[in-house]
Amino acid sequence: MRLLFSYLRKSWKAVLLILILLSVKVASDLALPYYTSVIVNVGIQQGGIESPVPELLSPAEFTILSETYGTPVTASYTLEGELYRLSEQPAAELSSLMEEHYADGIPPGGRGRHLSAIERIKDVYRDAGVDLTALQRRYILSQGLWMILITFVSAATSIAVAYIASGVAAETGRDLRERVFHTVLSFHQREIDRFGTPTLITRSTNDVTQIQNSLVMILRVVFIAPLMGIGGVIQVLATGTPLTWTIALGVGILIVTVIVMFQLVMPRFRRRQLLVDSINGILRQSLKGLLVIRSFSRQNSETEKFEQTNDETMRVSRFVNRAMSAMHPIMMLIMNLTAILIVFAGSSYVLSSQMQVGDIMAFIQYSMMIIMSFLMISMLSIMLPRAAISAQRVEEILRTESSITGGETVFTDGKPRGREIVFDRVSYTFPGAQKPAVQDISCTFPSGSSTGIIGSTGCGKSTILNLIGRYVEPEKGSITIDGTDISSLTLFSLRDAIGYVPQSTYLFSGNASENISFPSRTADTDALREAAKAADADTFVEEREQGYQSGITSGGTNLSGGQRQRIAIARALYTRSPILLFDDSFSAVDSATERRIRQSLALKHAGTTTIIVSQKVSTIRDCDSIIVLDEGRIVSRGTHEELLHICPVYQEIAASQEAAQEVTV
Repeated sequence: MRLLFSYLRKSWKAVLLILILLSVKVASDLALPYYTSVIVNVGIQQGGIESPVPELLSPAEFTILSETYGTPVTASYTLEGELYRLSEQPAAELSSLMEEHYADGIPPGGRGRHLSAIERIKDVYRDAGVDLTALQRRYILSQGLWMILITFVSAATSIAVAYIASGVAAETGRDLRERVFHTVLSFHQREIDRFGTPTLITRSTNDVTQIQNSLVMILRVVFIAPLMGIGGVIQVLATGTPLTWTIALGVGILIVTVIVMFQLVMPRFRRRQLLVDSINGILRQSLKGLLVIRSFSRQNSETEKFEQTNDETMRVSRFVNRAMSAMHPIMMLIMNLTAILIVFAGSSYVLSSQMQVGDIMAFIQYSMMIIMSFLMISMLSIMLPRAAISAQRVEEILRTESSITGGETVFTDGKPRGREIVFDRVSYTFPGAQKPAVQDISCTFPSGSSTGIIGSTGCGKSTILNLIGRYVEPEKGSITIDGTDISSLTLFSLRDAIGYVPQSTYLFSGNASENISFPSRTADTDALREAAKAADADTFVEEREQGYQSGITSGGTNLSGGQRQRIAIARALYTRSPILLFDDSFSAVDSATERRIRQSLALKHAGTTTIIVSQKVSTIRDCDSIIVLDEGRIVSRGTHEELLHICPVYQEIAASQEAAQEVTV
C-alpha cells in the first residue's frame, strides 16, 4: 500500500489542493441534513417560527409580558409604530422565560414543551397582524436557497477533484510506463529470461493501468471517506439523539461482510494476474510460431492449450466479478435496513415528542453518510490490495538492476577505422548449462583485419560476438579493445564502436529508410544509399514503388529472408563503426549476392575490424584469418589454404560442403 501512496509524492501540490477541496465538499455535504431538518421542523411543523421568543408583540401582549417578567422583556423590545419589535438577539434567560410562559402547563424536557410554545406564539403573531403563510414561505425559501447554494458548491468541488485526480493519475501512469520501458531496455537476456516477455508486457500495460485507476480512487475516495465518516459521527453525537446504536449495528454488519468478502476475493485477484501473464505468453508464442503451427497442423492442440488457460481465467474472473457485483446490492441492503431500523426505532421518540420528524430525516442522512464512508473504505480494502499487487509487480521491475553495467571510460581518440580486439583466457557458461559455451578462449582480432569464425552448431561462435558487445559477461578472463578492458567502457561508447548484424534478423515497422538509418536519429541520405548499395539492398529497395519510403511490417514479414538480411547488413554498415560483427548474416542470400556484398565490404570498408561468423566455408574463405571452434575451444587458426592442410575439423567441414554442392549440381 505504501508504494501506491509513494507515487503521489511528485504531485504533492495537487494532492494538497484535492484535500482542501474535499474538506469543502465534506463540510457542504454535512450541512445539507441540517437544512433538511430545519425545513421540516421549523419551516413545515413550526410555520417558519424558530424561537419561542416572538419577534413582534402587540401592545396588549407586551403589557402582559412586561408586567410579568419586567426588565428582561422591556430591555429587549422597542416600540415601532403600533407594535413592539425584538431589538436584539434574545438572551438565554429571555428564551427560557418565554418558553415557560407560552408552554405553561407542559413539564420541562423534550420537544413537546418547545412545540407547545411555538403554537401559542402563532396566536401572538396573528394578534400582531403577521401573515403566517408569508412568514412560512419566506423561511422555507431562504433555507432552500442555502441548500441549493451548498449543493452547487459540493458539485463544483466534486468536479474539480475528479478533474485534478484524473490528471495526477494519468501523469503518474505515464511516468511509470516510461520508467518501466527505460528499465526493460537496460535489461540483458538474463533479466528478460528471469521475468519472461509476456509478464514484462503485462506489467508495463495491465498493471500500470490498474495502478492508475486505483490512484484516481485513492484521491477521490480514500481521503474523503475518513473525513465524511468522522464528520458524520460528530454531527450525530452533537444531536444527542438516542438512536446512535442503530448506526453502530449497521457499521458492524458492514465490516463483517467486507472481511468475509475480502477473504474470498483477494486470492483470486492474484491468481487472475498470473493467468493473464500466461494468456499473453501463449498468444505471443502462437503468433510468432504461427507458420510452424500451420506446417505441422497443430492448430487443434494449440487451441486446446489456450482454451485450458482461458477457461481457468474465465472461472476466476467470473467468481471475482460475481462477488464484486453482489457486494454493491448487499451494501445497499444493509444501508436500507439501517434506515428502516432508524425510522422504526425513532417513531416512538417522535410520538413521545422527544424528537421531531426533521430530526429523524437528518439522522438517517447522517447515518447513510457514515455507512457510505465505511462502504467506500470497504470497497477500497478490496481494490487497493489488488492495486498493491500490481504496484509490487511493477516495482519488482524498477528495482531490478541490469546484470551488465557499463564503466566510465569512453573512446576519445576518434579513430575512424579498425580497433584491435584481444581475448585473454575467456570462458562463459549459459545459466543452467552443464558445460561452458566457450572455454579458455585466447585470441587477437587485429585492427583492420577480417576474421572468420566457423565450427559446428553450438560450438560458441555467436557467444564470442555477444561477449564483444557485452550482451553476456565472461565468467573468467578479460576482453580488451585497443588495450582498454571493455568492462571499463560505457555501454554506449562500446556499442557505438560496433556495427552488429545479429543471427536473428529483426526489422521494425516503418519503411526501408527508417530501418537502415535506425542507428541515427536523423537520416543521412547519401550515407543511407551508400550503405544500402554496399549491402546489395539498393537493387530490390529501389525497384519497389515507393523506393526507400516503401513500407516494412513489424519483423519484416513482407520481405523475404534474404531481403531482411540485406537491410540488416545495410543498417550495420550505416553506422560506419570501426568494428563490424556479422553473426551468420549471409545464410539467406544467394551465392552471387553474398559475393557482391563481400567484395563491397573489402573495397568500401577496408581497414575495419570485421568478424564474420558463418556455417559456410564460402562465406569466410577470403578472410585474413579463420578461427575454427569445436565444443567451445579454439582448435586451429589460419587462412583457408592453411587450415585445409593442418585442421581436421576444418577439412571435414569443407569436404562436407563440397560434397553437398556436388550433389546439388
